[in-house]
Amino acid sequence: MSTNSRIDVSGRGYLGGYSGANGANQSGRTLGNTIVGGSTRRNGGSYGGLGGFGNTEQIVNGVYGSFRDPNEVGSGGGTDNGEGGAGGGLVRITAGTIELSGQILANGGNGSSLGGGGSGGGIKLTAGTLRGGGQVQANGGAASSIYSGGGGGGRIAIFHESETTFILANVSVSGGSGAGFGASGSVLMEQAVFVPGDAVVGAGRPTIEQIIAAGNGGDTSGQLTAAGAGREMIMRWAGRPGRGYVVESSMNFATWVPIAAVVVERTPGQYEALFTRPVSTKAFFRVRQE
Repeated sequence: MSTNSRIDVSGRGYLGGYSGANGANQSGRTLGNTIVGGSTRRNGGSYGGLGGFGNTEQIVNGVYGSFRDPNEVGSGGGTDNGEGGAGGGLVRITAGTIELSGQILANGGNGSSLGGGGSGGGIKLTAGTLRGGGQVQANGGAASSIYSGGGGGGRIAIFHESETTFILANVSVSGGSGAGFGASGSVLMEQAVFVPGDAVVGAGRPTIEQIIAAGNGGDTSGQLTAAGAGREMIMRWAGRPGRGYVVESSMNFATWVPIAAVVVERTPGQYEALFTRPVSTKAFFRVRQE
């Protein structure tokens, strides 16, 4: 894809409240193309990350899907005046070589009037060779007022076999802005011979779904998970008994810095790290064997 090219399915997911065929309903549509369990009025839609709260009801649909295999569209935002933003659509590409200099977009739609933003959609890229400096986005849509919530981020998974020059910092699943920001979605970038484990934390409420698959050159055997409130974080993973691990932080996926973390082997091969994340709107974390 050249620099002036793009694949854009932004706003092509489940409809927001008072929008199109969903015009009679305040709630946004969600998984299964239903308003049952959908984000209610003034709240953002969820997919990989939770939608942001508005100033009323504060009910959002739950996160869904797999961070390893995004195969769903994003959810719509709720409203009681104007349209809620639609969720982002779905892009899945399998090719021998992907040379990406343009854009692949599955962003959520913005809400209008008192509408919440739609969540980002899903993107999965699978290639033998991946290169380029293009952008891949599944960001949540913005709320249009100070009374409504932004959409949660979507899900992006990128698999490649050979070494890549693709810039992971160009991948974005940020939550949309609003009275309450949507939470970041999930990002996985995996090479066949080495699987990094990275956690993504954005401006919205943290969710376990923001943690990326664990792997460390074959050393780890389980899935990296996390929980936390505010800046306090707990990361858990499975590895080989008796190993030492370091938690590292990055602002751009390029420069990684060890951070102060208490790493404990709770049971043989089952690890836990406790730490306080830096004050920032976005941070990335990974676990590395010493």
